[in-house]
Amino acid sequence: MNVKIKNLPVIALGIILLLTAIIYSNTFFNGFVNFDDNILIYNNDSLKLPLSDLIGLYFKEQFAGHYHPLTMIMYSLEFKLFGANAMYYHIIKLVTHLINIVLVYVLFREITSEYYTALLVSVLFAVNPMNVEAVAWISALGTTLYSLFGLASVISYIYFLKKDNNKLFLLISIFFFLCSVLSKSSAIVIPLLLILISYYIRRKINKNLIFSLLPFFLLSIIFGVIALLSASSFGSLELADSDAEGVERFWLACYSVVFYIWKLFLPLDLSAIHFMPEKSNGFLPLVFYISPLIILLLILVIYRVKKIRKDLVFGSLFFLINIILVIHIIPVGNTLVAERYSYAASPGIFFILVILLKYIFQKKISFSGSVPVFIMIIAGYTAFCSVLTWNRNKVWENGVTLYADVVRKYPDKCHGYRGLGNALMERGETNKAIKFFNRSVQLRPNADAYYSRGIAWKKIKNYDYSIRDLKHAIELKPDYGKYYYERAVIFMKIKKYPQAIIEYKNAIEKGFDNFFVYYNLGNTYREIRKYEEAILMYDRTIEKNPGFSDVYNNRGITKYFMKDFVGAINDYNVTINLDNDFADAYYNRGVARYSINDTDGACDDWLIASDLGHLNAEKILKRYCK
Repeated sequence: MNVKIKNLPVIALGIILLLTAIIYSNTFFNGFVNFDDNILIYNNDSLKLPLSDLIGLYFKEQFAGHYHPLTMIMYSLEFKLFGANAMYYHIIKLVTHLINIVLVYVLFREITSEYYTALLVSVLFAVNPMNVEAVAWISALGTTLYSLFGLASVISYIYFLKKDNNKLFLLISIFFFLCSVLSKSSAIVIPLLLILISYYIRRKINKNLIFSLLPFFLLSIIFGVIALLSASSFGSLELADSDAEGVERFWLACYSVVFYIWKLFLPLDLSAIHFMPEKSNGFLPLVFYISPLIILLLILVIYRVKKIRKDLVFGSLFFLINIILVIHIIPVGNTLVAERYSYAASPGIFFILVILLKYIFQKKISFSGSVPVFIMIIAGYTAFCSVLTWNRNKVWENGVTLYADVVRKYPDKCHGYRGLGNALMERGETNKAIKFFNRSVQLRPNADAYYSRGIAWKKIKNYDYSIRDLKHAIELKPDYGKYYYERAVIFMKIKKYPQAIIEYKNAIEKGFDNFFVYYNLGNTYREIRKYEEAILMYDRTIEKNPGFSDVYNNRGITKYFMKDFVGAINDYNVTINLDNDFADAYYNRGVARYSINDTDGACDDWLIASDLGHLNAEKILKRYCK
């Protein structure tokens, strides 16, 4: 492969990037999916807060079981720039993937000094369908983002080693590592990668090297503890659909390793969810017990191939280090494996594939004479993966297409039907959604399915059925505060205010500390004319979300009923400062101003409210204003 075109690597990398952009271009027409996108983005009220408040919020607190402030700040910036236009989120996801392709190329060029090996690893990483979940799913931004910063950190550390321990590169590496762990806690394994790469490029483990790694390990420990606390507080460390303990975790871990390797080589039959296995007479499926033998066989192959053993060990450890946190040594929920978990690890497997192909051709045939065949194999596999990736992107078009695919792959699992029902409900097809919720409950009566069906009944105003399903959900999951909150909302709709107050308080007691609980509790107190209690709840709402304009308007209404007209006007002023198109606030301020004989001010407010479309403003203008 002695090609003498000087710029060939750059041109080839450009072609890889162009190919990747083309095969992922159909994601630009995809929307959001009700697979965490609803939690992180389009139903995430916190994104509406000022950016300065959000930065403080996300650095201080975990969100949905994860501490990833940089990722959440990225979502905040995207939301403020693009609102709920999913196309721009997909474009940004693709940009992060393209940058990662370049970084993978640079990494393997630096450690192998072979442009062609680096290019081949890059193209396999670029187009493999196993990476679709990480790239096409908006909520997986943390995966591509931590990989980006992690790769940048590793490359900077290599430059530190190669440039006579230049401290500037070490500081840059530490900075990127910090950005990586702030994007996703999976980055805490990067110090192990740095040791592996130091070994591979033949750097001795001495005192200077150990000292250079200390900051990385210190940060890893800190963010590892934070990640465990965040996951524990959210319940992510519970194996919801499995009682696997001890030796069974070993079988799960071995199967997970084999699964990722196999799917990266032959990426067929992919799914957004891969469920925990069903036991038969207390035993896992046979493939789980065979998996350790497959791993032993792979180790034996690596041991026997002495000439490329070091390369194979490096690729294997690169892969294993990157997935070690998600192979059920530590329980991680009710899914067995997730395709996005292999994103950062996959270059290790692709490196092994390239090395093995080169070895086979070099051993069996004169390598220079077999270049066309070698290129044809790589090109054919790349084309195969590109077509699969293009088609897999379509599955992520919306929640209905995504969960319909899950149902096809796992027709006997309840979760897919519930997700499909939720997606249909978001589209307004509530009656159709109920049929899928019924199937979910039929397959396995569970709190989440009852809850979703309860919300569906609420949407079509069948409140009795809704209360019944939410009761079942609470019986199955009595410590989940959101169920109490939703039942309180229904009690409020049917004007059963004492029951609503009890349920709102239950929701708070069970840890559902959302600002909307206090806001609605305040509204309920106002309805039964307990104004002082209402004010206290509105104050608590403001403490939790000072940018929520509605609460100031409603507190103003309450103060008006308490004859505190000046206090009411002050609250309406805040409401209007936060949202100058809030027609009700202008109308209400006008009423309060009229009550203190400020007729001119009242008429000005009613005129603005009328212009904004308030129904009563025009009538009151004609009656009180000349």
